[in-house]
Amino acid sequence: MKLTARIQKLAAELGARPRDCRFFGTREAGEEFSRILLSVTGRPGKSELMRRARFLSVYAESFTPWNGSGDLLAGRNLFGGWREYFPNDRLQDGKCLAPNHGHIIVDYGMLLDLGIPGLRKRIETEMEPGDSREAFLLALNAFSRFVERHAETAMPDIAAVCRDLTKRPPNTFGEALQLVWFTQIFLHVEGLSSAAVSFGRFDRYLGRFTDGSPEDYELLCAFLLKCCEGDESQNLTLGGPGGENLLAQMVLEAMRELNLPQPSISVRFSPASSTEFRHAAFRLAANGSGQPAFFNDPVICRSLKYAKIPAERVHDWGIVGCYEASPQGDCAAFTVAMGESLPALLLEFLEIADQSDFDRFYAEFKLHLKTHYLEKMLPRMRERLETFGREQASPFESLCLGGCIGTGLPAEQGGSCCRLFGVQFMGLGTVVDSLLALKRQLPPDGARRMEGKFGSDSSFTNHLAADLAGFLGRLVLAGQLPGGFQPNPGLFWFGQDIRRRESSTPDGRRENEPVSYGCGPGHLLRRSEPTAILNSLAALPHELFSNGAPCQLTLSGPVHLEELVDGYFARGGSHLAFNLVDSSTLEEAIEHPELHASLMVKISGYSARFVDLDRQWQQALLLRSRKGI
Repeated sequence: MKLTARIQKLAAELGARPRDCRFFGTREAGEEFSRILLSVTGRPGKSELMRRARFLSVYAESFTPWNGSGDLLAGRNLFGGWREYFPNDRLQDGKCLAPNHGHIIVDYGMLLDLGIPGLRKRIETEMEPGDSREAFLLALNAFSRFVERHAETAMPDIAAVCRDLTKRPPNTFGEALQLVWFTQIFLHVEGLSSAAVSFGRFDRYLGRFTDGSPEDYELLCAFLLKCCEGDESQNLTLGGPGGENLLAQMVLEAMRELNLPQPSISVRFSPASSTEFRHAAFRLAANGSGQPAFFNDPVICRSLKYAKIPAERVHDWGIVGCYEASPQGDCAAFTVAMGESLPALLLEFLEIADQSDFDRFYAEFKLHLKTHYLEKMLPRMRERLETFGREQASPFESLCLGGCIGTGLPAEQGGSCCRLFGVQFMGLGTVVDSLLALKRQLPPDGARRMEGKFGSDSSFTNHLAADLAGFLGRLVLAGQLPGGFQPNPGLFWFGQDIRRRESSTPDGRRENEPVSYGCGPGHLLRRSEPTAILNSLAALPHELFSNGAPCQLTLSGPVHLEELVDGYFARGGSHLAFNLVDSSTLEEAIEHPELHASLMVKISGYSARFVDLDRQWQQALLLRSRKGI
């Protein structure tokens, strides 16, 4: 299908916006959000849950509905920069609502089945009287009013859809898309513009609404353009049981035609994946936008079993944010709740360690990691979980999440059916290479040049990385937190591999250079063939890390993408994404951004235009590209 003139116009308008208006909002929207929030700050309700519900009610009556004359869907998500206009002293005085964690997939399928009236009936009939019931009803009524008020400025056909959605479930593809988009905006309002509010299995819950008509394709394109507002890490998952339908094909084709950074597209691959679905996914990948990310469905399902997700739920998963797998619609996943730097812990241990015998040194290092986890990380995790329940309880998110209406508890207090708590470890590759340098007793310059680093398919570093990762994964998965929350390990810490200032490490990495990204090698690896890198990474126990074990390769072109994905997944790898650009192009884009305004790259788990990134991110991606990672 071809892009219509209306979609081309909307796409051109998006591309013409200043960078800070693409994701982080406009001044007008930010100032308005700040004023509304300030008007309810310092007026405590009976609970934080009720305070947030009352804020939603005030917001729904006070915000300015905005609909462009060419819009096909109502609603804008451009208030993300509100903190710039909010008094700093009020942010710190403890009276302002706290942003919630975000990183969630709500039950969009339930929303589409029941509609607003059906949800209201469930709350009224299934919940006992009390704060939770009152807050859930207040939040849902605020959402209904939010939807209704968009009819004030919308074109007549869109205004009619808005009014109908307050009275009944959606009947058409356009109505269903509109309800999903309104839900997305309102979740960000409630979370004070929280991040990684993800769409989950889009093709599964929306596929029944479309017959693939040109009109539906145009509406889908309009929806995807809307997703380039307000959240740079919202994920949309395609494939798996019940997916790979006509809508999945439409999404992949539209993203290829539009070449958008958002939403982040994730595809579930398995031996049962259809030829048509695979072909569409690789066609999009060949575009060079960093889309889609590929996930190994059988491995992710096994990893969710290790995270103690019930067997009947492990096959119904979507990706939250960057790479974190979560059961669809009924899981409070808290996917980036806790992070730790493995290189920092190694440096801490070196201050007290005896290095005369490597095997004993390595065994004692693992004991140091275990002690740190049990005595320092676990108490912080319990404190953070208590803070979530006390300060961040979110009534609208909770009523949209499976289990919370039945239990009468918000998600942050354990109300959802499934409950996870993300624990991220950063810098595995850097630590493995550092251990190799310590074993060989090399000085920094020698370690910087040494052979056999992780990613070179060296049997020693492959085994060492697998052993260390397995130790960490099993350590985290062995415990449980209050409220039935399961600690869930991941091998990344979003952005911190670049942003965090780390001292020099024994592998020869100098102070403030980036540490290794995801489960991959460090940038000091001598350029290695992609197959060697993937062989090293495939040695890791990916089934222990449903919360993310990301791998990214930088290639000069789209040749052999299919073979690399299939080969890596056959060896047990869980995730793979690509940047299709050479280092010389990135160097030129840094020096002459005007020549590469449309260059798209994968940044951790989401895509962005390279010239819009700050210099620190650009330099880190350039370093990786020189080694093919």
